[in-house]
Amino acid sequence: MAGPCRVFELPPELIAEIFKACLPPYPLCPDIHSSGTDSPLHLGHICREWRAIALSTPSLWRAIGMDATLRGQPLFKHLHLVKLFLERSGSGPLSVRLRSNPGAGAQRILLDTLGPHRQRLQYLVLGGDLFVFSRVVGSLPQLRGAEFVGYSESPLVHLSQLDVPTLSSLSLWAVSLASVPSPHQLTKLCLTGYTPLECAAFLPQCPSLVFLSLTLNDFPRKPFPPKHPQPGNIHFPHLQTLVLQCRVVLQPDVQPLLLRLSMPSLRQLQISKLLLIVTHDSESDPASQIRDLVAQWGCTGSLDQLRIDGIGIVDVTLISDPADQNVSKTFASAVTVATGGFEGQEWTQGALPFSVMSRFF
Repeated sequence: MAGPCRVFELPPELIAEIFKACLPPYPLCPDIHSSGTDSPLHLGHICREWRAIALSTPSLWRAIGMDATLRGQPLFKHLHLVKLFLERSGSGPLSVRLRSNPGAGAQRILLDTLGPHRQRLQYLVLGGDLFVFSRVVGSLPQLRGAEFVGYSESPLVHLSQLDVPTLSSLSLWAVSLASVPSPHQLTKLCLTGYTPLECAAFLPQCPSLVFLSLTLNDFPRKPFPPKHPQPGNIHFPHLQTLVLQCRVVLQPDVQPLLLRLSMPSLRQLQISKLLLIVTHDSESDPASQIRDLVAQWGCTGSLDQLRIDGIGIVDVTLISDPADQNVSKTFASAVTVATGGFEGQEWTQGALPFSVMSRFF
């Protein structure tokens, strides 16, 4: 029987796997200036042999988190680290997070540094103003997931000059929905801070969604959405998870949006009580409100998990309707109902693991 193996006797490929397990799961991006254990730089401080393994494992360096505000660091040091990560990551795919305050000139320099590697970008989280997004143009052939964040004090940024043939997951805030390239190919979408009218005008272009998260707002931004979007249902034949949130009680514009949705395959629903107040009599019970919406959406026979924000415990038996065998069967025996004790962004983080906004809203 073989004796115990000392850690320094482990094969290099196994040590490399242990190193990868020490870092945030890809595509999350640790800050390149991090001095903690979530940075690959930390892995090279143990011994000479482990440093050599870390330097020869490109996947340890493929996630790059940059902050163009520099956090007191001189720009040349920031650029040095960015170039170091890009070099050590080899030729494989990249996940990049870059954010700044409006007008930060360092962001332009950092974007230019990334330019020669744009073909490798697989995930991109970018926050900036009109000037920053004007530099994000052309083809990103490997981009699968992206989060684009404008500034609430600035006009909506545009993405119309982007070519993203493989993009399937997208998170947006303060970005013109009319400029989103190839919305028909999206399967996962998170919209934060948009009005019901803005969503109603855009969502019909996204029939392939399997995940949708809407955090609705009541204050439209220029250019204003049409007051009367195209009529008819917004049909999502493949949608399995829907997260509906809001921070304030919205105007009645939300009701036409919700009543137009058709989601026969929906399995998971998370909804804010504030939205139930708008779409129903505020004095009616949550159970009847949910029953009405589920019936309207056509997902009575598919829904198996329900989460409601902002109310007390709901008895699952109250949601079942004895007069309707399908509703009774679905809600009484299959649906898991939660009204507290869950992380509000859990489903969004699972669907969009690169997203930063989902960890703050």
